[in-house]
Amino acid sequence: MKQGDYKDEFSSSFSRKQKSRFSAPSNTIAIYTVLTILLKMKKEMGLEMMLEYIEKYLASIDKRCPKYSLAVKQALSIVSVEKIFREAIYNEEEGFRD
Repeated sequence: MKQGDYKDEFSSSFSRKQKSRFSAPSNTIAIYTVLTILLKMKKEMGLEMMLEYIEKYLASIDKRCPKYSLAVKQALSIVSVEKIFREAIYNEEEGFRD
């Protein structure tokens, strides 16, 4: 599969699921767990230590699973992190459902 093919595949997938990307219960639990761990790390060890952990952990995954890295980079190339941020901050009632 060529690089452009990934973009087309992710683009159509994201456009169909844009509003409900976090709504699947298993996704919500996984995301909630990871965010809670990171928040606890930030509170107990500080922001810099938490950010260092994130960077090292991602670098480790990138090294061991280059296909994951490529797939996520392709997905992020079509996703606006600013839009995700704004949706989470300003539209909380619409973003997460049980």
